[in-house]
Amino acid sequence: MEKSGLDTLEKIDLFVNEHLFDKSEIARFSMIACEAAKQGDPQAEGILKDCAEKIWKLIEDTARKAGWTRQSQVSLASGKEKPHLWLWGSVLVKNEIIRDEVVKRVRQVMPEIDVAVPETSALDLALMLAGKIR
Repeated sequence: MEKSGLDTLEKIDLFVNEHLFDKSEIARFSMIACEAAKQGDPQAEGILKDCAEKIWKLIEDTARKAGWTRQSQVSLASGKEKPHLWLWGSVLVKNEIIRDEVVKRVRQVMPEIDVAVPETSALDLALMLAGKIR
């Protein structure tokens, strides 16, 4: 964390607020924190686990708003194809600590859902759905 110059919560907060609309800068910081956590920095690990928890809460809230219940998951899973939760975005794709924590939570609460990083990028899929790529 010292390498980044973001070695206090105040500095991290300022960085995030200064780059609020620049997701790539914030995502870049997640990789710095990931490397620090792998080297044994407990603060970096705590930050990443807290971020993963917040992402999980977004997934859980979206599922609830979409009407996903344990019963609806079982009904869907008993069909021919399991329902999927696709992980897109550089933080979920490249940051293994955050990704692993999020996947662990999803599998605990929504075991019928297949969680994966798709081979197709989110942009390519959006273009295919819009009929731009064949």
